[in-house]
Amino acid sequence: MNLEIIHRKSTGDSSKRPLLFVHGAWSMAWCWENFLTWFSEKGHDCYARSLRAHGDSESNKALKFVRIDDYVDDVKQVVHRIKTECGQKPVLFGHS
Repeated sequence: MNLEIIHRKSTGDSSKRPLLFVHGAWSMAWCWENFLTWFSEKGHDCYARSLRAHGDSESNKALKFVRIDDYVDDVKQVVHRIKTECGQKPVLFGHS
């Protein structure tokens, strides 16, 4: 399944922990744009994910049938990707 991820590469010291931003129920990854820009300028690689059935992310079922376990799987998948790319687990930010 293809899930939307917005990535802003660090413009400073890349040794800082990467950051992962997860939106709430009625939003998408783009809601974090200002935070991604600000934190990337402070030296963090920043990622925002659109959970399945949100934004440009695909889903194998209609939104009303997506469960919290599905969202947990989405977050685990991107945490693994970030750890592989950056060598460390991200700090997680979320709302809702």
